[in-house]
Amino acid sequence: MFFVIPGIFFALALSFSFFIVSERQSGPIEALKESFDLTQGLRWKILAIFVLGGLINILGVLALGIGMLFTFPVSFLALATLYNGIRSGEFAEARYVTSKKEILLALLPVVLFLGLLALLIVIGFAKILPIFKNITHMAKWA
Repeated sequence: MFFVIPGIFFALALSFSFFIVSERQSGPIEALKESFDLTQGLRWKILAIFVLGGLINILGVLALGIGMLFTFPVSFLALATLYNGIRSGEFAEARYVTSKKEILLALLPVVLFLGLLALLIVIGFAKILPIFKNITHMAKWA
């Protein structure tokens, strides 16, 4: 648990290393350093893209895995588009402006998804529990 938050931080900070190596043919250490510098001040926005991409990919898995053929490339292209936008300077003014509202909006899909998942689990247990009670009741009489 102690390594989850630092792991997320480093995943966000180093998320563009692949694009930098592919685009500039630079070495891995230089790409990691440049990715760390490139994401400075934009990590909440990158987190929002990661969260939305993850939720989209979960929907692809829920579609019997076939949906991943569509959702994974879409989430990867969203990250590539964000990289190109940051590289071209479109996010220069957004780099140092992250309000509490933006942070809450980035976390809102996670909260909604976890709430929906919890609701589905509770409903599932409520429907399954009487079946198990009947089975155990029948097992006593056998």
